[in-house]
Amino acid sequence: AASTLMDVAVSSDDDQTNLLRLAAGGFRDMTRIASSHPDIWPDICLANRQAIMNALDEYATGIARVRKLIADGNQPELLELFKRARHARRGLLPVTASGEDMIEMLVPIPDRPGVLAEITTLAGSLNINIVDLQISHSAEGGGGVLSLVVSASQASSLESALESTGHTSSRSVIS
Repeated sequence: AASTLMDVAVSSDDDQTNLLRLAAGGFRDMTRIASSHPDIWPDICLANRQAIMNALDEYATGIARVRKLIADGNQPELLELFKRARHARRGLLPVTASGEDMIEMLVPIPDRPGVLAEITTLAGSLNINIVDLQISHSAEGGGGVLSLVVSASQASSLESALESTGHTSSRSVIS
């Protein structure tokens, strides 16, 4: 799917400006696998032919359903779809062995050398385990947002430490 999405994007009749706009964080994340070495994929696809064909059929059905919702202007159903997807995606995040709630902390970061090391070193110095980490780059450039997933019991300590070093953050419980 990632390779097809990239192929559609570069084959589009639209100018390359639109592609570059799409190349912001989300599009890059969705197409990351397309940058892998192509020689490995034919064998993987053919060895898993039936499972992949079944998954592609389900995906095509899902895409057709979303297309219809958009065409029909069905905002309530689109919202429900996005809520279900968000809930399912958040369920993929790691959990602690104790089953403790996890907190996602969003920290706006500037585009400068060392900022990631600064924040992760700060967490490490407080013995805070970062369970998951993701950087979303701003489409406009100049920085982005760092997402840190930590246990609920450690979130307040990290939030205070971030504030003391001039970083703002927001947080939400992952459920």
